Amino acid sequence: MKLCNLIVAALIIFVGVNYAGAQTPKIEYVGKIIDQPDSPVKIISYKCSYGMHSKVALVGEKTQGIRHQTEYQNTSERGILAVGLDYVMFNLFDEFLEWAPTIETDFLKPSEKDKSDGVVDAALYTPGQLSSFLTGIVFVSRVRFADGEIWRANLDTVIANLTKIDKEFPASALKHKTLSHDQQK
Repeated sequence: MKLCNLIVAALIIFVGVNYAGAQTPKIEYVGKIIDQPDSPVKIISYKCSYGMHSKVALVGEKTQGIRHQTEYQNTSERGILAVGLDYVMFNLFDEFLEWAPTIETDFLKPSEKDKSDGVVDAALYTPGQLSSFLTGIVFVSRVRFADGEIWRANLDTVIANLTKIDKEFPASALKHKTLSHDQQK
């Protein structure tokens, strides 16, 4: 009987040590790109995360929020003065959290690449609102060419992609902020 008790005790200790040493799953943030075949700018890569990040404008100062890191390329044969990148954020339950646009104004020659790196500051929102972040989506919303012409995204296509994540995505969240109804084609 003592041998049996020793074996049971050893198994309990072995299982307890293995359980305590097991890795706790952690959140893996999801960054997705909405490709648009007619866009003069292609998004090459996109990473996102929530936590403490350095503020871009103030080196060394930190802020809590969602960081968006995007690399993109001019795929047109024309120079580009400005690129509008829009970020749509969803929570752990695939529910719409927030929308954040950015405009990059570094001149892009044909085939040239550039990067955007910024933080959506959680302090600007309801406390805890952004802390449930899981999924970030990026798309090119607008492009201004050097000759003054402006390309705009087809928001119906963008919204169709966003409703694949949140079936109840409020289309008005983008339509009234990015483009007025009269500007859409």
